[in-house]
Amino acid sequence: MKTIPLRTEISPEKKWNLGHIFANTQRWEQNFTRAKEAVAALSALPGTLSVSAAGLLKGLDQLHEASELCEKLYVYAHMLRDEDNSDSTAQALADRSETLMVELGAASAFCNPEILTIIPETLALWQNSESGLDKYRQTLREVAAQREHTLTPPEEKLLAQTHEMAAVPKTAFTLLETLDLDFPSIEVEGEQIQLSHARYAQLLENSDRAVRQNAYETYYATFARHRNTIAALYAGSVKNDCFYAKARRHTSALAASLHHDLVPETVYNSLISAVEQALPAMHRYIALKGRVLGVEPRMFDLYVPLCQDYGPITYEEARELVQAACQPLGSDYNTVLKSAFDQGWIDVEETKNKTTGAYSWGCYSSHPYVLLNHRDQLDSAFTLAHEMGHAMHSFLAHSNNPYPCAHYRILVAEVASIVNELLLLNYLIDSSTKKEQKAYLLNHFCDSVRSTVYRQTMFASFEKQTHAQAEAGEALTHDWLCETYAALNAKFQGFASDHQIALEWARIPHFYNAFYVYKYATGFSAAAAIVEAIRAEGEPAVERYLNFLSVGGSMDALESLKIAGVDLTSPEPVARCLGAFGEKLGALEGMV
Repeated sequence: MKTIPLRTEISPEKKWNLGHIFANTQRWEQNFTRAKEAVAALSALPGTLSVSAAGLLKGLDQLHEASELCEKLYVYAHMLRDEDNSDSTAQALADRSETLMVELGAASAFCNPEILTIIPETLALWQNSESGLDKYRQTLREVAAQREHTLTPPEEKLLAQTHEMAAVPKTAFTLLETLDLDFPSIEVEGEQIQLSHARYAQLLENSDRAVRQNAYETYYATFARHRNTIAALYAGSVKNDCFYAKARRHTSALAASLHHDLVPETVYNSLISAVEQALPAMHRYIALKGRVLGVEPRMFDLYVPLCQDYGPITYEEARELVQAACQPLGSDYNTVLKSAFDQGWIDVEETKNKTTGAYSWGCYSSHPYVLLNHRDQLDSAFTLAHEMGHAMHSFLAHSNNPYPCAHYRILVAEVASIVNELLLLNYLIDSSTKKEQKAYLLNHFCDSVRSTVYRQTMFASFEKQTHAQAEAGEALTHDWLCETYAALNAKFQGFASDHQIALEWARIPHFYNAFYVYKYATGFSAAAAIVEAIRAEGEPAVERYLNFLSVGGSMDALESLKIAGVDLTSPEPVARCLGAFGEKLGALEGMV
């Protein structure tokens, strides 16, 4: 029976090197002591920020120095735990870092309310007279935008102290998903294969429909055994969102989340509307899948490629493809990209108790890191391209901005990752000489739009409904969640949902970070526009794009995208992306 390897069985070259953050846990402990002292010292700051420009600068510097150190501790501890979620030492460090972040939040809770006591005209004079405040210009602008949603200092401190409790649903779900779910083995080609999250995704692409169905039903049967617990955890997470929104005098949890990025609700709602209007093309694509496979499609059929696969692609081959695809972005970009592959940025292999999926993360004072669970398939090459896009965005943002304005907003976080995916797709299409390969890549594009634009918008609609249900005082029971999700799924896929897919909400980690997923859809649309411009214009479009990556958090997210030539307040980027989906679907229909 194939089992998931232990971390000790993986070669060092395929592990990230967290020593670039802290050499070891002893250094973490030393810095943890420093951070505790820095947080405690913040108690002397209340009342000093609003006295003078010098006092404001000194206080903000002290606050951000403490924040940077606490963030570094938090990132290291959580990434160490992600290597092996059963490691009790890493669990303890992560728990302590979370407590430290809560303490930091409580100690700094006075900051925004005190800044808001400064008369706007006076604050403007201070900013003009004290050049040291330049790095806080965007911070101060964002604080001003939160004026009507900022509470009194005692209220802010109390609210900050609730965050550790509020993290329980997400933490409990993560532990349940990564450690406590006991997936059985299933038979594949006469061999027993232990199911995992990564292997489930792989088995859904199996050409044998019986294997797909068995994996699908077995996987969801495992979640079904915990459905009431997971429903309670998700309901708790939604109630957290609603509580904080109400406490800060927002009209809804959705409004609160969008206001944090200074995004109007029309962007969210128009995305859902535009995608729902384009559902006929999605139904056409799923019908094509059914015709090619010779079946009435079910959910476990949707991930099977319509065309012959590329065959195995090793991690080393994926590296070469990503580097070749990113050549249009210039030599400076590609020099850093090569360093990332060679200098311990990336954790490659799936191992026992490792966090599932993939992400890019890190802290300001170190290079970014990338977690993968690589499989020798083309999809993993696209995942590598995706996460390296995130990493390069963070690298350029951190390299070109001081800490207070280095962190770009989540709204634009998916743009760079999808630009890299589309660059890889175009590179493969341009270099393919066989009809079957081109058809496979067209299918990949259509599947990408299905999963990133259509599917994430369906998730966004589900989140909007669950939060509205809670805000109306209604219960988020397991039955209601399943019924609501099944109805949405049927609407988006164009065929009746089965009882297994009605449980899909129970396995989506992003739902514990509410109103995030819509950004995948808007990000894909923005990225498609950027790549189209790079292909059409060359160097000028590349320069605009790299300038956008270098902005970091020094300006509003929507405004930063305009540097790259994309306006998400207009319906044009989403409409053009969905139009491209229809065009490529038409080409695919002519090939299969």
